[in-house]
Amino acid sequence: PWILDSEATDHVSSSLQFFISYHIIDPVTVLDDHTRYTWTFFMRFKNETRMHIINFINLIENQFNTHIKTIRTNNGIEFSMHDFFNSKGIIHQTSCTETPQQNGIVERKHQHLLNVTRALLFHSGLPHIFWNFALLHATYLSNCIPTPFLQNTSPFNKLFGQPCDISVLKNFIASISTVTEPTSYAEVAKSDCWLKAMKAELDALQTNHTWTLVTLPPHKHAIGCRWIYKIKYNVDGSIERYKARLVAKGYTQMEGLDYLDTFSPVAKLTTVRLLLALASIFNWHLKQLDVNNAFLHGELHEEVYMHLPPGLHSTFPNQVCKLQRSIYGLKQASRQWFARLSSFLLRHGYHQSQSDHSLFLKFSGSSTTALLVYVDDVVLTGNNISEIQHITQFLDVTFKIKDLGDLKYFLGLEVARTKSGIHLSQRKYTLDILSDCGMLASCPVATPMDYSTRLSATTGTPLSDPSAYRRLIGRLIYLTTTRPDITHAVHHHYLPSFMLCVPSWAC
Repeated sequence: PWILDSEATDHVSSSLQFFISYHIIDPVTVLDDHTRYTWTFFMRFKNETRMHIINFINLIENQFNTHIKTIRTNNGIEFSMHDFFNSKGIIHQTSCTETPQQNGIVERKHQHLLNVTRALLFHSGLPHIFWNFALLHATYLSNCIPTPFLQNTSPFNKLFGQPCDISVLKNFIASISTVTEPTSYAEVAKSDCWLKAMKAELDALQTNHTWTLVTLPPHKHAIGCRWIYKIKYNVDGSIERYKARLVAKGYTQMEGLDYLDTFSPVAKLTTVRLLLALASIFNWHLKQLDVNNAFLHGELHEEVYMHLPPGLHSTFPNQVCKLQRSIYGLKQASRQWFARLSSFLLRHGYHQSQSDHSLFLKFSGSSTTALLVYVDDVVLTGNNISEIQHITQFLDVTFKIKDLGDLKYFLGLEVARTKSGIHLSQRKYTLDILSDCGMLASCPVATPMDYSTRLSATTGTPLSDPSAYRRLIGRLIYLTTTRPDITHAVHHHYLPSFMLCVPSWAC
């Protein structure tokens, strides 16, 4: 059985079900006024308070050979245990209603423990369901930390008469994996699970007629390829499957021979906002689709040869793969996929917008259907649900798509539809920016910039590598999509003008 403790022992499990099965609703914190040692107990229901207090008093009497004389609590009804306290001769003191300062020591301890708990969760990136484990860890840490109230000794030392053994302390969370993702074919040559994954990928490519085996013609060159290995996990942390993907070494392609054009249009952000506005005004349906292995559907017009993938053998010497379809890694893969999808939609009565080539429209009387493409993500909207279902079925037959249902997340935009309209936010995107900059624990401010600060390219020492600054400016510019209040500070104020020379300001 699993015992909730404070990292004094090591508990390792490949499944998260052991952790998310605890539906704790409230903790009970017990603090010894003499040693300032703290105990934390968790309850499923408030009426379990009596049981925890009785067990705690028995623990103190048996393990420390002493008796509790006074207990001070707040005025909660869960502490109504007068019969038990009277039988033990314990004086029960309660604070007045809405007067927490009368029990200030334990209230201050609550603040301290919760501050540490929040810091542990922020640092670890764990969801809120693990807060009880973080609180237990915070309690153990507070008992081992010296405090001036005890002449700079720890509560643990005061209670047990010996220092706390800090050698048993470990990080609150550590990444532990018994299976690592290989980086080369040599690492998986004798692994059955990875060999099966590669065979499944090769079978899919050959079924799709991705290549034919030929002898390399004279004066032609073949590009390389490699395997990429990924482990897919279930929600509970167990392994779902082993994924192997074959990618071409596109950086070895020669322009003019292996490819000509590489440009592929993607949806403009203005078009996305316009479509969502129309869907909100006219109450159109909004669906999202994802195309499986989109780049494998593109047809190649260039003559491209590729070395045999590691693990694929031929009975004839000097044979290579002549690519009939594009694969991941080719420079023209995205362009060829979009060309294939465009021709498919045009054959089914859609018209390509001249203002945004990734937007396809179909009108039939009062019926309107719009389809927006961003690589392998597709957004469908319109007032004709039968046409939306019709084109979805055709796409699935031709390309094998994944129907994601109502539009919820697209290009970093979180889409929430209510009776009042469609709301856009970039909460996750913003948290990612704060996390990368180490500012998750920073306090918010009311204004996006300090009007009194004047930045100068001649002030401070130039950064040795300004790429992180430039990346941050680009991300902030994209954030203005849903946060127009920072537009002036990001676009028109100081920051973009220092992209070439970035001093290290001390603001």
